[in-house]
This record gives sequence, structure tokens and C-alpha cells, in this order.
Amino acid sequence: MPPGESHLLRSQVAAYKKQIPLMYLIVDANVLALSFTHFLTAPYWLTLLIPALLVVASLFRMVGWWRVRNDQITDAYAAQVLRSTNIFAVILGCGFGSWALALYPYGDVFAQMHVVFFRRYHLCCLRILPDACAQRGVSADGCRAGAVHRLFRNKR
Repeated sequence: MPPGESHLLRSQVAAYKKQIPLMYLIVDANVLALSFTHFLTAPYWLTLLIPALLVVASLFRMVGWWRVRNDQITDAYAAQVLRSTNIFAVILGCGFGSWALALYPYGDVFAQMHVVFFRRYHLCCLRILPDACAQRGVSADGCRAGAVHRLFRNKR
């Protein structure tokens, strides 16, 4: 970090303390909705087991952010928090994204578009973490419905 820019890191962490718990809550609600729409057509491990693991992991992260909401932000703390946030964003981001793509072949066209909507929203959530997006090799505009459709249309 260049000298004199530590205030930017502290400001970023202060903003994340408010944004990230809400983001996890919204993503978890979308995971439950996507799991519900595929419940009768996809295998149980895709509609129950994997979503449960993802929701539990994100709940741990959400509680972690909630617990430190009033902590003092030092330069070292900000650097450590941003580093761990980017690591977990990549891990959970790949988990949520892979799970959603695994659901795509199941269900009708409306269920498939629900998967595309979930992926699109998921990528928009990562927009607040540009380093994590770069590490995952995605852009904020990432997943296009046509590309996903072409990828899986003949897999049934």
C-alpha cells in the first residue's frame, strides 16, 4: 500500500461492515429460492445438501462481520480484513457460481432463467469486491444468458 493511502483501506472496511452482512443475507435468500424452484427436478444433493453448506458458510461470514461492526479499524486490521475478505469471496463465489451452473440443466426454461438471474445477481454482489472479481477472472458484466444457454442446451 502506498504511503498515505491507509485511510482508504480503513474507509473501505468501514463501508464493508455495513454492506457485506446484508449482501450475504440477500444471497442466502436467493440460494433458498433457487433451491426451491429446482427441488422437484434436480437431485436432492443439489437442492438440499450443497445449498445448506453454502448458506452455513455464508452465515458464519455474516456473523463474523456482524461481531466486528463496532471494532476500531487500524491500518493492520484493515489490511488483514481485506485480504481475508477477498480470499473468502473467491472461495464462496466459486461455490455459489458452480452450484448454480450445476442446477442449470434441470427444470424448464423459467427455472434456467432463474439460474441466470441468480448468477447475474451474484456477480453484481462481487462488484463491491473488485480484487475478488479479478482473482476469479470475471468482470462485473460476467455471465450472459446466451452463453450459459449455449453451454448447456444439448446436455440433457
